[in-house]
Amino acid sequence: MLTYKLTNKGKNMKTLRNMLFAMLVSPLVFYSAQAGEITLDGSLEVASTKQDGETGNPIGLENEMTLSASTELDNGFSVGYKMTLDADAFDDEELSFGTDYGTIAFTSAGAPMDAVDNITPTAFEEAEYAASTGYVDTSLFSGDGDMAIRYTNSFFGWSVDAMYTPRYGSGDGSDDGSPTGTTNANYGDVNEIVVAGNPLAVAGIDGVKLTLGYGIVDKTLANQEDVEQGLAAVNYSYVPLSVGISKSLVYYGNNGKGAAAGANWVKGQSIGAAYAVNDNLSISYQETESYKSTTSVAASATGVRLSDSVRLEADTWSVAYTLGGLSIKYADSEVDNDTYTVASKSDKTTLSIGVAY
Repeated sequence: MLTYKLTNKGKNMKTLRNMLFAMLVSPLVFYSAQAGEITLDGSLEVASTKQDGETGNPIGLENEMTLSASTELDNGFSVGYKMTLDADAFDDEELSFGTDYGTIAFTSAGAPMDAVDNITPTAFEEAEYAASTGYVDTSLFSGDGDMAIRYTNSFFGWSVDAMYTPRYGSGDGSDDGSPTGTTNANYGDVNEIVVAGNPLAVAGIDGVKLTLGYGIVDKTLANQEDVEQGLAAVNYSYVPLSVGISKSLVYYGNNGKGAAAGANWVKGQSIGAAYAVNDNLSISYQETESYKSTTSVAASATGVRLSDSVRLEADTWSVAYTLGGLSIKYADSEVDNDTYTVASKSDKTTLSIGVAY
């Protein structure tokens, strides 16, 4: 169980908002902007996938375009905006301000914890991509289309990525300043932070990266504990070989989100290695183990928690060949105890051709 709790969160968030406002307003009020630039980039991928139990059309196409605009102020600070268009609509937006004190963004495009849920080396897919349930649940830290305040900076070679999301699951407010009418009765604010750096740099050892992350979701229902997640990952790269290991734990709390589905916590470990055969060809192997505890709602009410868990295991081989903006990738994955069900198996293979522009 994660024991750390945020205290005085309301006061802390008010202070944070005041600091962000001061940092934004002070450099912007008295300076004009230089001519900016607009860029358009994106990707297109067509894939053929075969998976146990699936009988539908195996061919799919995914595309995404990102429109970015940026300009620089007379004082050297920058302002940026980006908007992503996928197959459905424009869904991710971000307005950022780059200052001497770091970058502040108002964004609905991803989240720090979700970005590092599995960062072990891979040429294509992660080990658990064939599993119906991933090796760790980061859904509460995915951004989920909610507008949030995100701060990034670096100190002494360490990067810091922190985000505050008010009212998880509420989307974002309207453009006239009115708050959204959507609320989530189960959850309140989300706070998360990820730091990464090389702890051995002082000893002159390069290629090491340590990543640490923590997130907490306020529970708004009575007698329910907050949802917490912690993760740690270590990667080492010595060209052409990269290896890594990551561990993660999501604690749902007594009678929390996972109680109705029979879970108090999910923890996982992933190891992986990738090898660059040459500038164009790379191969990788990843292996994942994930444990999910089970606690019935009735047992939760009496404070009794079952310690037994089902172990989900997955391994994936991947190969990737790139030629400029063109990439051809293949992945073969096997999963044991899929959906944390004993003897449930899932095999999946994917061949994809993608173009980035």
